Amino acid sequence: CALPIYQNCGALGAGVTGKGMAQLTTGSGSYLIASADKPLLDKKRRFLCNVSAVKGHYIVEASMLSSAILYEWFYKNFYGGSMKQMAETINVEAEHSQVGANGMLALPYFQGRGCPDWNTSATGSFLNITMHNNRGDFARALLEGISMESAENLEIIEAAVGPLEKIYLGGGLTKSNLFCQIQADTLLRNV
Repeated sequence: CALPIYQNCGALGAGVTGKGMAQLTTGSGSYLIASADKPLLDKKRRFLCNVSAVKGHYIVEASMLSSAILYEWFYKNFYGGSMKQMAETINVEAEHSQVGANGMLALPYFQGRGCPDWNTSATGSFLNITMHNNRGDFARALLEGISMESAENLEIIEAAVGPLEKIYLGGGLTKSNLFCQIQADTLLRNV
């Protein structure tokens, strides 16, 4: 499988070569990678462990199945504009939604759930929808849901490898300043 190689190389390119650092890529899916100095196997199988591109090191990885692809799906189906117009529409409306998406929550399992519990039967949901919610709330709820998935996996990986002080972001969703801020706020870190 080539996927672990891509994420491994992305982490290396971001400079994740030792303790205290991680790479969070938010492309079609999200991949959180941290460095470890020995193989770490989780009895609950909540994350993966592979040989690192850095000699003598290993990477610990949490995979989340839907990120930018989910946001793009929502845009195509509920905004109908061209991808070039995306930043001018969905991102602006998501920015106008309050933190917490006016009480709405999104579970981003539209392609099943990856780490930490690997449930291919999981489905996505929007919860707490009221007549006060608008399209921007749905968009923001998706971004917040994706970010909360990352935060949950960060907590699990930190329990295995120790504190992660530097988290480098990469991938398509990082084009959104709002999403980068949501990530920083959710992860409680500078990213």
